[in-house]
Amino acid sequence: MGVAADEAEAPFADLTPLAPLAVRGTPARAEHGPWTRHLWDRLLNAVPVLLMALLAAVTWWLVKNTPVPGEARPKAPPQHVPDAVMHGFSLNSHDREGELLTRLDGDAARHFPDTDTYEIDGPRVRRVDAQGRVLVASARSGLSNGDGSQVRLSGDARVLREAVGADRLEFRGEQLEFFTRTEQLHSSRPVQVLSGRGELQAGSLDYDHLQRVAQFGGRVSGVFRPPGTKAAEPTDGEGAQASGKKK
Repeated sequence: MGVAADEAEAPFADLTPLAPLAVRGTPARAEHGPWTRHLWDRLLNAVPVLLMALLAAVTWWLVKNTPVPGEARPKAPPQHVPDAVMHGFSLNSHDREGELLTRLDGDAARHFPDTDTYEIDGPRVRRVDAQGRVLVASARSGLSNGDGSQVRLSGDARVLREAVGADRLEFRGEQLEFFTRTEQLHSSRPVQVLSGRGELQAGSLDYDHLQRVAQFGGRVSGVFRPPGTKAAEPTDGEGAQASGKKK
């Protein structure tokens, strides 16, 4: 029995063709997949750089704040506290030939390193100039610089020029500033001057032993005895200044 050719059908002709199989192992890409992956890759690449920067910052901080062994620390400001106390204090100064010029003695002395000064109990000064003239000074207390070239005498202060080829001359006051090297005497307080010719009081004093010149300020008054007479001759002046030079 024969079958017409147009009626002949291929097997499974009524089945729908299958879609091609997807390649296994290739995941489906999410929306915007390439952009997020690129950003993530950049972040991962930047991690070593960030770690190195952090390590460098920590190292710099450690170096800056770690003390160096043996490094000198800032010294505390000096305090006005004595670093030495001496009894039977004596300080001498000499000329280039070794001759004694000035001797400063005291019952006790305290040295203050912050000012390089000496506080002296019962100071006594003896100064010999080039002509052999002697100046001696004393007081209840004194303040001297480190080399003894400037001594402030306080409390019953006295400076005496001994009578060697000249009249005896003595200065008295509550406070006298004695410059031993230049042999000058200064006081901004009332002073009393005693000599073989009389007595004088003044409000201030500047005396140069080498020049033999004394300048007085403030209220000046005194009693003088002219040579060859015993009569007292009083003088008085308000706000006057007097200066004299003895030969």
